[in-house]
Amino acid sequence: GASVIVFDLILTRPQDAAEDRALAKAVANARRIVLLEYLDAVRRPLAEAGAPAPHWLTTERVVSPLPALAEGAVGLAPFSLPKVPSRVNQFWTFQHVAGERPTLPVVALQHHAMPVYRHWLALLKEEVGDRLGALPDDPADIGGAQDWQHLMVTVRQAFRSDPTLAERLAARVRTTVPEAADRRLLGALIDVFGGEDSRYLNFYGYAGRVPTVALHSLLDPGAARRSQALPDLSGRAVFVGQSELVSHLGDDFATVFSRPDGVDLSGVEIAATAFANLLDGRTLEPAGFRAKLALLGAFGFGVGLIAGLLPGIVAVSLCLVLAAAYYAGAQVAFMRADLWLPMA
Repeated sequence: GASVIVFDLILTRPQDAAEDRALAKAVANARRIVLLEYLDAVRRPLAEAGAPAPHWLTTERVVSPLPALAEGAVGLAPFSLPKVPSRVNQFWTFQHVAGERPTLPVVALQHHAMPVYRHWLALLKEEVGDRLGALPDDPADIGGAQDWQHLMVTVRQAFRSDPTLAERLAARVRTTVPEAADRRLLGALIDVFGGEDSRYLNFYGYAGRVPTVALHSLLDPGAARRSQALPDLSGRAVFVGQSELVSHLGDDFATVFSRPDGVDLSGVEIAATAFANLLDGRTLEPAGFRAKLALLGAFGFGVGLIAGLLPGIVAVSLCLVLAAAYYAGAQVAFMRADLWLPMA
């Protein structure tokens, strides 16, 4: 009963032929499977004669899953994570280097939001008109993963060419959609297609904070009956991948929540985190340049005024109180509004 099943696994090498055929058939029958496209990066030095340090040419190519698997999937998407300088803080929604491809969390969100597809397309066509081209009104008429990718890239380009489109659609959704669940899905789609390509991850905690279920407990009916802890997956997005809690297999990333015992967040848990952030509209938003400038100016003016008008002991005490109040306000903004204010 899952809404979408995302495999954050590299499925590029043939295994047992009978098992590959069985898996391909299951993928095609499910009509809700999204598979990972692996981005293979190659760096080559571009050294000039006499140059102390060469420049580097980085090329990336998309490695798709096995053709039999890819043919039955509804989505194919990359999910590479930027390490700046060595820790993962952000993710991409659309990747320029991969031909504007929507990434794994975005494709998952598009298919999770299938209940509002017709409403979503109707809103777009009313606001954009013929610029969308002949997009199918019925999702059943959309073919495989390539057709879905074309649809998503077309919608993304419509938002890019009209900076006010997201604001207009959001206002219409607030006033014309009565169901809260539908407003949530439509709002998430508007945000992801109308927002920035790069987002800050809003982590939920250490490894395992995103509910994790052992695959064998779902595949073995006896284990499922014996366990009382299996969640109801109906209507949920399920991400399948290598869990850092089970074994260290190389798909782990250093984050702000890396544990002292060496357990990092796995790539699949980060993908699920990004998806949940987009679904709830809760990616972290750093304060803009003007807001930072205004905060710096107001704080500096306040400190200067206090220091210039009051005796030293009183001025120092009030400045410390002012700093503590700002810190508390920044903490509340971070926790409740996902707003990241400058702290240094």
